[in-house]
Amino acid sequence: MEARAPSREDRIAYLRERDGDSCMYPGCDEVLDFSIENGPKAPTIDHWIPLALGGGWENENLKIMTRRCNQYKGDLLPNSDGSIPKRKRSTFKRRHEKRLGRQDLCESCMSGRLLEFGQECAKCGSGPQPNTAPTAYQLRPKECPHEGPWHCWMCFGLALIPRKSAIVDVLDGDYFDE
Repeated sequence: MEARAPSREDRIAYLRERDGDSCMYPGCDEVLDFSIENGPKAPTIDHWIPLALGGGWENENLKIMTRRCNQYKGDLLPNSDGSIPKRKRSTFKRRHEKRLGRQDLCESCMSGRLLEFGQECAKCGSGPQPNTAPTAYQLRPKECPHEGPWHCWMCFGLALIPRKSAIVDVLDGDYFDE
């Protein structure tokens, strides 16, 4: 008979006996609240070396942490001294910095929003925005002539290849000659 993996409750009991009732996140002195299942102080099992980075379910790799600390650690690989590396700055701050580096809005073409496909603003030199054809002007592949300013999603911006039906390949080929 195959041995069964320990349940979550068994693992938490083992980790509680081994580590005590404190959160094992470095620098955290929170006491875990074992009476609740959800909330920032609820006990969770953390893989010290994340599963995605080669860690496993061995007891030596498991630590008990508050939900908040476990979520903050996420899949970060701890440093050799046992500390957790700093997280990169949030995406909002990076997006905000990127916006600060943008050029000012062109009043003549509204930074390309008022331009037609293929036009260029004489004042700022920008092209139409968005760079691709608006969805309303895009054609379905069966309706696409594969020439002119508007194309289907398959050929827009790519080398234009003349369409040919699969039946034409069959009828033009030597499939029926014996």
